[in-house]
Amino acid sequence: MRAALEALPWMRDGVSGDEEDAGTTMSYAAEIAIESGFTDLFVTLTERAWVRDGLAPVEISALFSLVSLAHRDAEAAALLLDMPFLATVETDDLGMLQDLEQLPPDQLGAALASPSLEGGIGDGDEVAVSALRLAALAPDALSRIERLGWVSDGVSAHESGGVLALHELALDAPAVFAAVAARGWLRDGLANAETRALWTLWAMSGRSYAAADEAATLRILAMPFLDEVSGTDAGALAALDRALSSSRPLFDRILAHPPLASGIADEHAVRVAALDAVVDERPELVDVILDPERTPVETRVVELPLAGVVTLSAVHAGSEPGGTLGIVEEVVRAHEGFMGAAFPASHVAVVVADVDGLGGGGPRGVITVAPGNGEDRRLLAHELAHVYWPFHPPWIAEGAVEFMASRVAELQPLSPCALADTLGALDRLAWEDRESSDDIYRGSGCAYSLGRGLFLDLQEALGDEAFRRSFLRLYLAMRDESHEAECAGVARGACYVRIAFAGDASPGSAALAGPVIDRWYGAAGE
Repeated sequence: MRAALEALPWMRDGVSGDEEDAGTTMSYAAEIAIESGFTDLFVTLTERAWVRDGLAPVEISALFSLVSLAHRDAEAAALLLDMPFLATVETDDLGMLQDLEQLPPDQLGAALASPSLEGGIGDGDEVAVSALRLAALAPDALSRIERLGWVSDGVSAHESGGVLALHELALDAPAVFAAVAARGWLRDGLANAETRALWTLWAMSGRSYAAADEAATLRILAMPFLDEVSGTDAGALAALDRALSSSRPLFDRILAHPPLASGIADEHAVRVAALDAVVDERPELVDVILDPERTPVETRVVELPLAGVVTLSAVHAGSEPGGTLGIVEEVVRAHEGFMGAAFPASHVAVVVADVDGLGGGGPRGVITVAPGNGEDRRLLAHELAHVYWPFHPPWIAEGAVEFMASRVAELQPLSPCALADTLGALDRLAWEDRESSDDIYRGSGCAYSLGRGLFLDLQEALGDEAFRRSFLRLYLAMRDESHEAECAGVARGACYVRIAFAGDASPGSAALAGPVIDRWYGAAGE
């Protein structure tokens, strides 16, 4: 066993820094292998390329799961290790291992022999693996799901998220699962808004946070606004989830508000969705937003080429309506057209309210702007771009949205970064002082100026068409966490950028992009 550990290049020379967690994990796994009698399997594991190259956080978690499974059934774990999905380890692969861990200890081998896994588990088999878990733990619920016509016909990649949400509800909140099934949403498949609503219901009723409350979730599920689920309804449900996790008294106050006391109806959903922007930091605005006398609301339904029907709303807390909605529609259309990917939110709410700073935005589609800025095209473009780009490190998120804002509004000068000359130096500063990392990235302005500079120079070097292909690759990879095993630690962001603009690009584009990335980030390995 010692020889197997010392054969790992990254352990042979002694571990330090980011390798310490990985080294501790390997030593622990070796001890369990000796105690449980699967030393041969452990040696085989150390020969896998993803172990020999060093362990990223997602791979450390996968190793723990494999050791746990081998402790129960070493023969079945050996079969697993040879299956295609473990050729490399990414986030979805880890999820499948963790699902298998939930099986009763004596059922792993039989589950792996299931006809649904003929040829072994491969990438994209999340639904099949999750179904094995459900077959063992909640067979009646699985049968109910699999009798749905659109499920029995085979689950597409687009449908898999909704099916997985149903599996989680059936296991963690069976009463909520039964109530959802009775609603009739499931009969003709699940739209994106319905899938989002299912995951939110699971969060509110399950084990995702201490205040989760199945009874409160069932109460909300019976309300009229969830007879059918639009993007606005899903947004309202997400706001209630945020309120429940933030403050139970605030959650109860929202439901007791006079217009809502008899249940949230469709006409209330826009206002409730807007609460997502204020429940954490400005809860005193809840009553203002819910009051039609004090807060006018404008709504517009548009159809985008890729996203389809999207509801836009402007919620003016203490201010008068203006031209906000028209600008929002123009910007959302421009952003989707440039990205070449569906706008990620089916409901967009701009809350014009007295909040900290000029504005804020994120992936949920609810953004804030301060009074007087409701028609600031550049600010709206920036915050709306965050629906696409909420990612870490902040220089990717802020750099990307500043770049996108410059496409639809005048390019605004940004202050030079006073803390670092390169993005690599900025990452190292933030890594060394993680408690102050947001101040280092955003408070200094460096994430905005250096990040935008990188993307502007990449566009100039590559030309618009090639740049957009790589920019889209970067977005999709970060959204799906596609390279977590390869991209970890202080240079995670640069790794994603290099793969999108060089590793997965044409040789010609890669040759042009590489020097630009090196100039703005620092050469690979520095």
